Amino acid sequence: MMKMKKPGFKFTLLSGLFLIVLVNALALALVVYNRSAKESELILTERELAKTYTGNANESSGMELNLNWRVPQSDETEMGYGMSIYGRGVAASWLNKTKLAELGFDVSMPETSAGVDRYYEKTHTKYLFIVLELDGPARMAMLEQAKNMPIPACRPGRIRIECKQSRDTHSNRVRQEEYVLSRLFAVDAGPDDAALRARYPEKSKYAIVRGQVRLVLSRTKGEPTLAGYIVGLSIKNINVPKEFIGDLKEIRPMNYSLKPAQHVAHYEVTLAFGKNHEPWIVSAKRVEK
Repeated sequence: MMKMKKPGFKFTLLSGLFLIVLVNALALALVVYNRSAKESELILTERELAKTYTGNANESSGMELNLNWRVPQSDETEMGYGMSIYGRGVAASWLNKTKLAELGFDVSMPETSAGVDRYYEKTHTKYLFIVLELDGPARMAMLEQAKNMPIPACRPGRIRIECKQSRDTHSNRVRQEEYVLSRLFAVDAGPDDAALRARYPEKSKYAIVRGQVRLVLSRTKGEPTLAGYIVGLSIKNINVPKEFIGDLKEIRPMNYSLKPAQHVAHYEVTLAFGKNHEPWIVSAKRVEK
């Protein structure tokens, strides 16, 4: 039997180089396609963008930003601020049973049925399009919710410091909504990006991105309830082009303890989303006090 000749070193090397060139060419083609048209364009600040580093953030090293987004909450005590920081997922109250069925999830088994936990554990995560709303009705609703938080009465016999802490908690919550927390909210989801864009046509306020949603069986307040959980967005890190690093290298993270007068936008970043719903930075600038 004739033995097959093993590929030589030169052939292996050339094959490896060809594969690298092919992968890079494909990646470049996807970038060009994505940036061939702007699907939307949002002007964000450090409330929505957190800084991470791929180097020392000087003119010759890398720098990246992470997208901070939230979900509107129907109950202030239920899930806190509804904030996703550094890409972590978050539960969304608008992803109720009816909405989950619209998105194609199987919600046929009643929550009180025997074996319901095992049944819904088998549900697969769905890849969908997520609508991000900037400084719109969702943010205003959260601000009003904060302002309308009840302040516990200072009962007789209650020590004065406890009364002050209750008032401070209320004022801090309002301050954070007004000056600190992200104004970018995930407000809708669907399998068809064109249908979502028709529903949310304002491209300076609404961006459509790719994300993952899964069904969970929660037991909030003791009752089993089907709910949706946004596992995350396809956007991981947003690369800062070298020409903008000089303006952004001194970015400071939002400080939750600062007084309202000290909260100003230290920078603004214009973030465009392309045909493939991937973002890139169009412009970035520092904003002086």
